[in-house]
Amino acid sequence: MCIRDRDMYQQIGRVYKSVEEKEPWCENAKPVSEIGVFTAEEFYATGVAGQIPGASEGVARLLMEYGYQFDFIDSTSDFGKYRLLILPDVIPVDEILGRKLSAYINAGGKLLASYQSGLDKDHQKFMISELAVKYLGDAPYSPDFIWPKEHLAKGLADAEHVMYDKGTLVEATDEAQFVQKVIPPVFNRTYEHFCSHLHSPSGRKEVYPGIVETENTAYFIHPIFTTYQNWAPAWYKKILRNELDRMLPNPLIQHNGPSTTQVTVLDQEQENRRIVHVLHYVPVKKCKNLEIVDDIIPLYNLKITMTEEREVEKIYTIPDKQEVPFVQDGKKLEFTLKEIKGHQMTAVCYKN
Repeated sequence: MCIRDRDMYQQIGRVYKSVEEKEPWCENAKPVSEIGVFTAEEFYATGVAGQIPGASEGVARLLMEYGYQFDFIDSTSDFGKYRLLILPDVIPVDEILGRKLSAYINAGGKLLASYQSGLDKDHQKFMISELAVKYLGDAPYSPDFIWPKEHLAKGLADAEHVMYDKGTLVEATDEAQFVQKVIPPVFNRTYEHFCSHLHSPSGRKEVYPGIVETENTAYFIHPIFTTYQNWAPAWYKKILRNELDRMLPNPLIQHNGPSTTQVTVLDQEQENRRIVHVLHYVPVKKCKNLEIVDDIIPLYNLKITMTEEREVEKIYTIPDKQEVPFVQDGKKLEFTLKEIKGHQMTAVCYKN
């Protein structure tokens, strides 16, 4: 080794020493996911590295911020592996995919679609009748407003919430069980009707459907995932969470940490255990081209709640094998991690 390379190899050694210590808990570990998210790249791939459709990035951000375990999938995937499928904003559906999705829903699966997802490639009609919506075209107003009602209102102000990007115009069919309506503005902000603000005020009257639900489906007229990628409105995140609480009760894992906390669950079947990864690094936009992680901001007393079918024997941190107290009541498993410095792995071991 050249003397000039010594510092570099010492740095590499420090990094991979940590990886080596944790390797026994990584071998043959497979992700455990309960949501399948259709990737827009199947239909709109550019072939250019780094060009990811906003809908794909937006849905990933939203799900990661809440700790949901998901896979990106395509139309050839096995849908039966997942409790819920999400078609974010721009997923076209042909007859073959439509039949496959309908079979999944009729077998008890849940499906959430938004904006133009579910339409045929020519945007003429919805190809999934179970969504309980009829396509009429583009929404006549934008931005418009939603005043969330019933289960969608949890954690939100009892007020109108602006929906920034233009949605679709749909008619709810008789199969719809709940319809959250949209409030149009007084007028569209154009050269014909000017308003000094970004949009004109609310017209105060609910007019057309904004969110349409059945027992197993939900349809949002707005491109909620693309908008979240562009602007990250807090109320979009809460409305989606309220919908997911209805469609996916008792998710695999939840935590009480900040939205910068990322959790991942993997299964080591041969070892009869699951591995929970908690990651907390906060990138900062310090320069034009990069987000930088300079500092580790520790988390303390992070409470983890898991839905667990099997009886747990013990839980310990990795790689130091410090046992973690836990409480298991039926399918509900709870434990608390005292401190997380950037990354922490934890083993959940089952009784034989």
